[in-house]
Amino acid sequence: MVVPTPQGDRRVSEGLGFPAVDLFLHAWDLSAVCPSRPEIPQEAVEFAHAFLDPLGEAMLRGPGVFGCEVWIPPDSSASERFLAWSGRDLRAA
Repeated sequence: MVVPTPQGDRRVSEGLGFPAVDLFLHAWDLSAVCPSRPEIPQEAVEFAHAFLDPLGEAMLRGPGVFGCEVWIPPDSSASERFLAWSGRDLRAA
């Protein structure tokens, strides 16, 4: 199904992609008060990148979206790399 959006006509699945990614990222944010951190499943990381990467850095980086990518060690998990890509500083959490 195609619906009108501010960016033009889009498939419903495209419109639901960003809220789905938000759920994983904000669930992780809320876990900041927990003694252990959840891992974002590899499938969710792959889905998020498949959905977000085509949008480009100019659209993704800035107020209300994602901050600058944060450096993490090369041996970090896929979940940690995705969180750092989204601008979350795991050292501050």
